Amino acid sequence: MSAPIWEGFAALGLLGVFDWTARRGLRATLALSLLTVASFLIQLPGVLVHRTLFFFEVMNLNGPGTIPDEVSLYDLRFFMPLSNFREAIRGNLDLAWKPGVDAPVDGMGLLLASIGLLAGLMGLGLAWRGGRLGRVAALLCPFLVVGLVLGSVAHYQRSDNNPFRPLAVALDTLVPPNSIVLISDNTPEINRQLWNVNRSTRRLVGVPPDIEQMQLHTLPVVQRVVQTGGQVWNLQIGDNPPEALMAALHDLGLCRSLAQTNSDIHLVRWELCRGVA
Repeated sequence: MSAPIWEGFAALGLLGVFDWTARRGLRATLALSLLTVASFLIQLPGVLVHRTLFFFEVMNLNGPGTIPDEVSLYDLRFFMPLSNFREAIRGNLDLAWKPGVDAPVDGMGLLLASIGLLAGLMGLGLAWRGGRLGRVAALLCPFLVVGLVLGSVAHYQRSDNNPFRPLAVALDTLVPPNSIVLISDNTPEINRQLWNVNRSTRRLVGVPPDIEQMQLHTLPVVQRVVQTGGQVWNLQIGDNPPEALMAALHDLGLCRSLAQTNSDIHLVRWELCRGVA
């Protein structure tokens, strides 16, 4: 939630551009307007859907060993704005006031977001016109937007019936600071729920569904933590963790030793098996 706050303050630097454009006449104003609309449309698909959807789409169609960010650079089929646009059209939206395809709309969340949008547009219009009123709007609008952001955070904290909340608290009580927590379920819905309640300083490490990527990026981190005396934990959904992850941890000499369970969610500790130095 901090990004919109800093972007709002950074936008104050555009006031000089607006003033210069207004003095240059209609053509300059039209050009700036087109650039503003284009920058909004380019970013819109990316904020409407979860980025994980793009990664899974690329890896499912290209097979093991695929690096989505690289593929998207030379294959137009996986150009990220187009991929995000397709997911948005399908209804896979990642919005605070509509957290799932079949989820009901959160009226209060939508209202707060709408007020923030209107406040931003009004402030932009007044700043464009210039004068004393424009200067006052430029000073007040950022504070109004910050207030709306904080109000939205408070609203979602109260209304979110999140199954990860007890386990998020357990991270600070069970997991030492020099340890890692492996996230073995990288679906967008699980990610959203987890990060909404995570307040821990413990290091969270995602486990890629692709075995080659897991061996390349995840297992070296696990090895370093074990060698330095840290603990390895796994946050898993369901009673059985992914077979590939279990096999990889066993190959490193680790065994399951402790689990904290809440409904269908498990926080499992992996430690050196007995007899393994």
